Amino acid sequence: MIDVEDLLSAELDRLLPAVSGPDWADVLRLAGTSERRRRRATLVGTSAILAAAAAAIVLATPLGAAIARGLGGFSAWISGQPGSPAPKAQQRAFAHANAHSFLGFPAGTQLRLLETAKAPSGQREVQLLGFRAGGTLCLRIVVTGKSRASRQSCAPLAELRHAGAPVRVVIVDDGFGQGPKRAWYGIDRVGAPALQITAGITADGVKAVTLHDNAGTHTVPAVSNGFLYVAWNPIIGQRVDAISAHTGRARVDVPFAPAPWGGGGGTGAGAATGPTKVQRVLRTGTIGWLIRHQPVGESLSTLQGRASRSLRNGIIFGRLLNPNPNIPARFALTLSKPDPHAPFPALRAHGAVVCGWTFAGSGAGGGCSPVKGLFSRGPISAGTFLANGSDEFMLVSGFVSDDVHRLVAYLSTGDTQQVAVVHNAFLASIARARFPIRLVAYDAQGRIVGLTSPLTDIGGGAGPAPGRAKPLLHVTAPNGATATLLVGRSNQGGLCTYVRYYQSRFAQGASINCMGRAWKGSPVQLGGGGSAGIWYGRVRADVTRVEVTFGDGARATIHPTNGAILYAVPPSEAGKTDWVRRFTGYNAHGRAIGSEILTKPANP
Repeated sequence: MIDVEDLLSAELDRLLPAVSGPDWADVLRLAGTSERRRRRATLVGTSAILAAAAAAIVLATPLGAAIARGLGGFSAWISGQPGSPAPKAQQRAFAHANAHSFLGFPAGTQLRLLETAKAPSGQREVQLLGFRAGGTLCLRIVVTGKSRASRQSCAPLAELRHAGAPVRVVIVDDGFGQGPKRAWYGIDRVGAPALQITAGITADGVKAVTLHDNAGTHTVPAVSNGFLYVAWNPIIGQRVDAISAHTGRARVDVPFAPAPWGGGGGTGAGAATGPTKVQRVLRTGTIGWLIRHQPVGESLSTLQGRASRSLRNGIIFGRLLNPNPNIPARFALTLSKPDPHAPFPALRAHGAVVCGWTFAGSGAGGGCSPVKGLFSRGPISAGTFLANGSDEFMLVSGFVSDDVHRLVAYLSTGDTQQVAVVHNAFLASIARARFPIRLVAYDAQGRIVGLTSPLTDIGGGAGPAPGRAKPLLHVTAPNGATATLLVGRSNQGGLCTYVRYYQSRFAQGASINCMGRAWKGSPVQLGGGGSAGIWYGRVRADVTRVEVTFGDGARATIHPTNGAILYAVPPSEAGKTDWVRRFTGYNAHGRAIGSEILTKPANP
């Protein structure tokens, strides 16, 4: 006799090795499926059926789906057959877009229709589709009617190995269309969407899912191993803040990270776990293949869009890497010439810089560091990437030195996740509900050689309160760039500072910094610089003047306005290598009470 549950567990092991955490039986138990009923439902009688079942699971045939329906847990998703085949129009649209993206899924990936919801007015329809591609589970939202749009978000199949409720939230409060409600928040006139969608995957034992948001409590059925909650015509800032699953026997709280809004959102709880000390100290390191210009991975010509053109500016050598084939993302490592207009002197220095870039969805993000001293603070360079604030899974990406043999993520929940490293680069998808996390690097002898500071989820800080920000300061830089500083209330009783800057009609942007009622950190908090030499920020209430020290030893004085500073370097300093070395804050008695050092003088 054969236990098909064991066969499914073995298939999961084949696709993705287990990491520390509960075994498959625990996942089934969390789904509310009894041991007695599960064993009775999964006993099959002959070796011939064993072979057929194994083939069905691997090939995701209808027989595999039939077996999965007889089991508890997330087995329908492992077989790749939840719901019913997607409408042909949606399958064609997906296949076309997939074929034209360098971040696409394997050709022939089949969508499944899980659930459909219609607006009370009948003007819009929402389809919840899902698919499995290798070690990835994805939900795809398609809105038709008055608002036409589609979006998808994915979760790693390995997530089912972690402890948790029998529901995995994948998308939270994703807005579509434009509703009639609008209000000012700082420098933005914010509009509520026409609808907001929260969706996820469910285990077989889940009957319904209950969600709570600003509009009340809502219970939706679990259909085809998924759930779909649509908030039609939501209010501005409406956010889901609690989710629970109903298994028929119990109600189970579901961990998730609320979508950010006005500085809020994120998990906002927990602490990073894992080691806090290295066993072998490294002060140097390299990426051998990059320095030697070895053609690993793929050519950068594979990249598409405006981001790829920007990346190739000033490049000496670089390659596009795919360190985790289960994630629809790529990582590029380049050896590039320094940018003479970079805001930080170290990046304007002589010598090459190493740049790492993450590409996911329709976005990209990254940064550069000088080759000299690249790993002086440790062998890991890491960051987080979130293409959409409604995504429940965050990308953790970066690169390591040649000294690193193995990389592990320690999660706030106490378990770990192995992070594959390929050609020094890594990409991992981790549930935001498990943040903060810490990355720990091991050498070939198993010694800890590096660890990161805790990587945190987005949101959780202060943000804009309702109301329009008011202009306070304005400057014009020697090169003609302009900037305006505005202030408004924060949602934590403090102030928000906004800076709008214009380099040209093609180069413009804005920054925002919000604080709570109590001041935190240095008495002087300034940022900016860049090719325009415009600096901005805030100082503590007891700072009455700020002295600027330039690279050539010259000095200037700034008098804050209501605690705010917006300053353009004078023409006499424009274009010099080190425009500003230090900002020093003084109180009314002339005592220096805080400073921000930007570069170290050559002769202190």
